[in-house]
Amino acid sequence: MEIMEEIEKKELVKSFQSIENENANICTVILNVNNPKLGIKKQLSDIQIFGKTMKEWVANAVFDTNIKYVSYEFGEDFLPVVKNAVDTNSKYTFVLFSDTPLFQRKTFLQIMEYFKMKDLSVLKLTRGYVFETQYLLKIESLLNPQIQYFEEEDFVTCFSLKQLSLINDIMKNRILNYFMKNGVIIEDPSTTFIDADVQIGANTVIKPFNELRGNCIVEDGVLLDSNNLIYNSVICEKCRIHGATIKNSLLEKNVEVFEHSKICKNSKICESVKVPAYCLISNAVVTKDDKLKSFYEFIGD
Repeated sequence: MEIMEEIEKKELVKSFQSIENENANICTVILNVNNPKLGIKKQLSDIQIFGKTMKEWVANAVFDTNIKYVSYEFGEDFLPVVKNAVDTNSKYTFVLFSDTPLFQRKTFLQIMEYFKMKDLSVLKLTRGYVFETQYLLKIESLLNPQIQYFEEEDFVTCFSLKQLSLINDIMKNRILNYFMKNGVIIEDPSTTFIDADVQIGANTVIKPFNELRGNCIVEDGVLLDSNNLIYNSVICEKCRIHGATIKNSLLEKNVEVFEHSKICKNSKICESVKVPAYCLISNAVVTKDDKLKSFYEFIGD
């Protein structure tokens, strides 16, 4: 049984790789949905979820296709909008909406595999469509297209601020689960916030009330004690941070930073330095020769 399951997995991987090689023949039209009923001034597609806009999350799933972005009013007839935007040289046209940021790569691959296997001209999804491009260009309306359901969570739609909150919760859990599967110990997921572009090494321990935002890199074996804010910074192996703020800075190996200290503006803390509590380090390089003490300000030129 295990051998057969392994063979099936390998065949599935081969199938997905084959599909990916052909994705240059796909034009993805992402409809940037404007929904005035939300009652907010910001465009829906530009709302950020864990460091990426909703349209960026959708585009990530289809990154190797020919992507077209088109403005779209909620409830509008999508067909003429798509026909005006599509690349006529593409064999397939994939239609997605910017209000479904949970859409994933694996679901996209499954959909395209199904579409080709069934030799379809059009397929209706829970929120979206797949067309043969030449068929799309010929039709004037859609009459009862075939419907197929895939991973329904991927099509949760942001049609209200309540739905936006639900989408945030799902995305947060996906991000945290990814890191925990890869050996990161997160003691309290409910109080931990990690942006999409953060990288974290194995055997790192994250205690409650930590925020990692922007393009952070946290290497292996780091201890993030409670109440840290880390933004656009690199934290090297075996650092220990206890309730501090690190912004746009580099901490080399074995650095320890204590409570209420702030390191910012492209500062560099060299290997094995200990930063006492209540220090401010801004635009500076700190080595082991620098005699730091609590309530110390180290500000560079």
